[in-house]
Amino acid sequence: MRDPRIDLLRFLGLSLIIFAHVDPPNLLFQLRNFDVPLMVVVAGLSFSKAGKIQSYRGYLWKRIKRLLLPMWLFLCAYFLVLHAVWPSHDWLELKHVLGSYALLGIMGVPYVWIIRVFLLVAAIAPGIAWLNRRIQSNRTYLLLLAGAYGLYELLLSVSLDASQASAGGKLLALLIYYAIAYGLIFALGVRLPQLSKGQTQAVFWTTLGVFLALGLGASAGSTLPNLQAFKYPPTAYYLFYAVSISALLWLAIEPIVATVQRSKLVEEFILFCSRNSMWLYLWHIPFVEVFRALDYGNIGVKFFVAYSCAAFITWVQSKLIRLSLIPNLKSDSIRRNVKLILTG
Repeated sequence: MRDPRIDLLRFLGLSLIIFAHVDPPNLLFQLRNFDVPLMVVVAGLSFSKAGKIQSYRGYLWKRIKRLLLPMWLFLCAYFLVLHAVWPSHDWLELKHVLGSYALLGIMGVPYVWIIRVFLLVAAIAPGIAWLNRRIQSNRTYLLLLAGAYGLYELLLSVSLDASQASAGGKLLALLIYYAIAYGLIFALGVRLPQLSKGQTQAVFWTTLGVFLALGLGASAGSTLPNLQAFKYPPTAYYLFYAVSISALLWLAIEPIVATVQRSKLVEEFILFCSRNSMWLYLWHIPFVEVFRALDYGNIGVKFFVAYSCAAFITWVQSKLIRLSLIPNLKSDSIRRNVKLILTG
């Protein structure tokens, strides 16, 4: 059974990511910087409800089919269309094409890096689930996460500069740093439903306090630092802000859900976007890129068009797959895989 709290948070995270891609004013661009960590928290919340994993290989292969294969299919179509309409585009250079398929985000299509984050988290999720089951005390679990984060910052302090000195080091950094940082965010999401209201409030106030202390210390009384500057790889100022907002949203989510459920149309749209978040995310990419190519500046129009067009294409795709393609497939296995890859 779906949890409307998770669906609403996933919808919010997805919406803010798309909003960031239409180039909003700097203040709004900075404020929404909890969006990707929130989506990782949501992944942890969903994972906590999924039950025990029977096969690590089967689980990981399912996540690859859910995340990587749709992205690769989309990139194939996207590059073919781009080659037809704009053959001189930089993204069509071999290094950028390969970088896009490798989910590097530093070469080629920049939107793919979030898929790398979710795949890295998926690779370590069973270990986090095992740890969550073994540690009964919420306080001990949270202290362990805090200690692990301290070690992560120590790792950054001694290795970050060296990792940027070579291509191999940069690639390793894209894997290790992101796996640790977002793995800890995921681990918090897995535990969040078990925390009491008081413990969640403690997470909120602690992370908010650290974020403000870091910001005020770095600003020396002037403007707070730019959150985006602490995102690649994710470090304390960015992460503590994101965790504080995610905890606050979890504390406030039930009355928000109650308000949303007063409108059946709004509730159904949120549920649709949550169920189809992967393909909705993919289909928004060409629209925001068209606006950038045209240098069109109206934020509201760009957001509405990109979101609504992506949602409509996703809806048509889902209907065609479910009503026309899947019923004509004879194999149950093929039907499951087609549904997993081409919908959702």
